[in-house]
Amino acid sequence: MLTEPTEERLLALAAGGHRPAQRALLDAGRLIGRTVAVVCDVLNPAVVVVGGRFTEPGAYVIDGIREALRRHCAPSAAAGLTVVRAQLGAEAEALGAVESFL
Repeated sequence: MLTEPTEERLLALAAGGHRPAQRALLDAGRLIGRTVAVVCDVLNPAVVVVGGRFTEPGAYVIDGIREALRRHCAPSAAAGLTVVRAQLGAEAEALGAVESFL
């Protein structure tokens, strides 16, 4: 019996060292980074903060974003750019929403 692919299964496989799952997360990060590169070229931020549940099994998504930003940003935008994992974890959006009502 084949198991239905789900986000939870992908994350569990990546956390367990499954190279194809880790590669899928790295590739997702590269796609995100390519999209964010345009924003970085325009706004020239010092830091890009990455959050969400896909950063939980390791730095695969973040590494992909870093790689794509180095490749697709203007050199002046990429020079001082730092990519970090959000400190609030997977619940960052919910915590921010709650905080906005307090």
